[in-house]
Amino acid sequence: MRRMLFLSFAVLLLSVLALGAFDLGGTIDNATGLSHSGELSFSQADKLSLWFAAGLGETLDFNIQGSYTFSLDRPYLFDLDHLKIGFKPFSALVITLGRFMVSDLSGKVLSHALDGLRINLNLPFSVISIYGGYSGFFLNPNSTIVLTRADDAHSSDSEVIFGPARVIGSVKVLFPDLLFRQDLTLTALLQWDLRPDIEVIQVGEEAESPDGLEGGKLDSQYFGLGLSGPLVRSLYYSSYFFVETGRTLSYMEDTESATGFSWSYQQVLSFMGGAGLSWYLEALLQSRLELKGVWAGGDPDYSSFFEGNSSGGSSLFTPISKIDTGLVFSPQMANLISLSLSYSIKPLSGIRSRALKNLQTVIKGRAFFRPTIGPISVTGLDSASTELYLGTEVSGAINFRPLSDLGLALSAGLFFPSSLVFLTDYQQMQFLGRLEISYSF
Repeated sequence: MRRMLFLSFAVLLLSVLALGAFDLGGTIDNATGLSHSGELSFSQADKLSLWFAAGLGETLDFNIQGSYTFSLDRPYLFDLDHLKIGFKPFSALVITLGRFMVSDLSGKVLSHALDGLRINLNLPFSVISIYGGYSGFFLNPNSTIVLTRADDAHSSDSEVIFGPARVIGSVKVLFPDLLFRQDLTLTALLQWDLRPDIEVIQVGEEAESPDGLEGGKLDSQYFGLGLSGPLVRSLYYSSYFFVETGRTLSYMEDTESATGFSWSYQQVLSFMGGAGLSWYLEALLQSRLELKGVWAGGDPDYSSFFEGNSSGGSSLFTPISKIDTGLVFSPQMANLISLSLSYSIKPLSGIRSRALKNLQTVIKGRAFFRPTIGPISVTGLDSASTELYLGTEVSGAINFRPLSDLGLALSAGLFFPSSLVFLTDYQQMQFLGRLEISYSF
């Protein structure tokens, strides 16, 4: 079977090369960082990516990209970023097989690559996207899927080669320009935990921390709705709402247990929603003003962030993959409220120089809260505190592309944690600065 697959791939590749319908290139990315959170630390990461793209007419295309990454804590990391074959039997249908990126309608629940199958169907009044894939073949350092204690423990374990094994599937239906140029999106996103039973705590276990075991499994389903479009000229909005269901392992009171507690699975019912306004001021040096807010439910009964439910069902919203919620302070989108205001401008857009007119500056302010007194994903919170305000982050960035193949970005930010919710050792101001350079060839 493997020989047949290899021969088929070789025949396809040679056919494409013979026709001359191919392209190849690469990128070099550098990220240099300096941060202070109790102590000064320096980070350096460099990535070389090489890609190849080919096509056989308008029906079939092939894309592959591999990369090598150097960092101070891991001097070498080779990975396959994507490998996909696209088939377009007719203009309205595209079928993709291989490794590809996926994201939910908000970008807050899932943003990750999968190995699987994706189908996009463009109908007269809607666009339907269906995909299913597996996450267990991604190298552990490049996986951002973290839902359980076991996922969290293994994410920093250098002896674990691959990331969490999960099957993830989604159906999304977009109705563009449904009414008054408004877009309506409906989606269902499901994930199943495939971690072997031998690696997780079993139902009925009475010890809170059994030797060699970290937590249990978490299966979850997300049902979402999104609305977006223009309100008036130059003013646009976007909004979304998700309901999460599923089950999570919980350490509950048990009168028949010798310890008074035992592990069991409890139902999950939680919510997440967000909205944003974008005001485009093209006449004012191509500036843009944005106001955004996101709310993700929490649970006050949780004793720890991962699988800490201790009473009844769980109301903690748990996204599938980690996302950046801030530049300096970036907890997971769970038991969290984030309010942000940003302004960007191209101060030299009025001059004739093509290089300088693309220079952009951005300033942003974020305020973080938690909707319940339960834990969040970062350390340092005082478990006895009932305060909800977490802190404020202020950041700025300069983005510059002097050439079409060369991009530079300089960003810096400060986070001011609340002294009423963080422990003494975590109350000092935090800083992060980062220089990013990207060159394509």
